[in-house]
Amino acid sequence: TVGYGLPNGDNHFFEEECGSLQFLIYCQMAWSMLFNAFLLAFLYARFGRSEARSNQVINSRKALVSCVDGQVRFQVRLFD
Repeated sequence: TVGYGLPNGDNHFFEEECGSLQFLIYCQMAWSMLFNAFLLAFLYARFGRSEARSNQVINSRKALVSCVDGQVRFQVRLFD
């Protein structure tokens, strides 16, 4: 529920002559529901491909530990 009502239980929040306000609130609610559905579908599709994507990334069998400018670095090659 949206929750546009009065605390005393009288749900005459909108006056009869405020039809445009009712329409705007309806449009905002519909847009919000569509946007939430799109966002959820986008995130589901993005996270649903993570296992297939992990099979495409290949790393090398060897690693390199080197000292560059006084810093110890660990280097691994990854292929996409």
